[in-house]
Amino acid sequence: MNSKQLTEVYNVSVAELIYDWNTFEPTLRKPDRHIGFDDETLRDGLQSPSVCEPSVEHKIELLHLMDALGIDTADIGLPGAGGTHAPRAVALDRNSRGRSRGGDADRAG
Repeated sequence: MNSKQLTEVYNVSVAELIYDWNTFEPTLRKPDRHIGFDDETLRDGLQSPSVCEPSVEHKIELLHLMDALGIDTADIGLPGAGGTHAPRAVALDRNSRGRSRGGDADRAG
């Protein structure tokens, strides 16, 4: 069936059936409150079996990039998990440009 036949059968134009999202021009307004962003990449993102854990230096670089993007908080790991997790979380906490809650990783480790 072509579009003319569809119109005749259903008495509906193609324009009414198909919404063109490319023509929509939203009116954006700034929210009247702060919207916070919390990044879970350095913790939950690493729990996938296909992911290789980046070095502490690379994680610190990622924290700085998150800061530049305006990310409010970042979950840097679970220092209480033991092993290498505690010293890595402490290193990230100390290099988080003063944005942590103040030694959270030290208390947990």
